[in-house]
Amino acid sequence: MGTQFRLKETRLKHGKKQPEVAAVLGIGVPAYSMMESGQREINGSKLVKLAKYYECSVDELLGTGAWENAEEKE
Repeated sequence: MGTQFRLKETRLKHGKKQPEVAAVLGIGVPAYSMMESGQREINGSKLVKLAKYYECSVDELLGTGAWENAEEKE
């Protein structure tokens, strides 16, 4: 545990609030908040859901891929 990915950075880059993202994942806001802070693990299926939601790669969420600017996607 304790792994922090780019969940918060990606959410903020897309102008989303925690309740919106938690609803997409089908979890509560406290659980999502713990994932963002690295206090709770996120599984592969949830990472894939987030990648589809944000239209980015799982690598970008993991912090191992290219970090694209929101302006470049438009």
